[in-house]
Amino acid sequence: ALATPSFWYLFLMVACIGWLSNVTNVHQIAHIVGQGFPSLLAASIVGAMGLMRAASSTVWGSLADRFGREGIYSVGTVLCLLGIACMALLSSTSPVWLLYAYALASGIGFGVHGAIESTATADIFHGPHLGAILGALELGWGLGGFLGSWGGGYWYDQWGSYHGVFVMTMGVSLLGCVALWLAAPRHSRRVARAVSGA
Repeated sequence: ALATPSFWYLFLMVACIGWLSNVTNVHQIAHIVGQGFPSLLAASIVGAMGLMRAASSTVWGSLADRFGREGIYSVGTVLCLLGIACMALLSSTSPVWLLYAYALASGIGFGVHGAIESTATADIFHGPHLGAILGALELGWGLGGFLGSWGGGYWYDQWGSYHGVFVMTMGVSLLGCVALWLAAPRHSRRVARAVSGA
């Protein structure tokens, strides 16, 4: 698997997911509170996102089984981009609905990551070594997560704002989507369907 381009495209995708997850997990409450919103509101927004993420994962997985991994992941990425854009635009004068929009779009959009990461990997590398491959890909998540959380803190220390961090995270999210298209699990699924006669 390590010798195939598909593995490294998946590794890049998972690293981007790690960045996105850790930037939001580590820095979102600090950003919201830093713009003057109450801590309880910030915590409620994050909690609502977690619920929507969990609830949407099953739906994303079912849709991906029917319509393909790449297309459904792209839809989820668009929602993530919309949500992160809300955070990038957030200021002390922003209306509170911008936070609700962030929670809704990101909460639903983030659910696509868990639903697609493992299934796309299984499409390409199905077999007795799948567990080891998934474990190796998690190294990418750790690398991306470290860079995202550390990079976000460094950015804030240098410029006193998280706005640029969230703009950068939008680019990282888009890069992860491109990486999945390049990994191309759709080709493996097409071969599997042909072999099974489905």
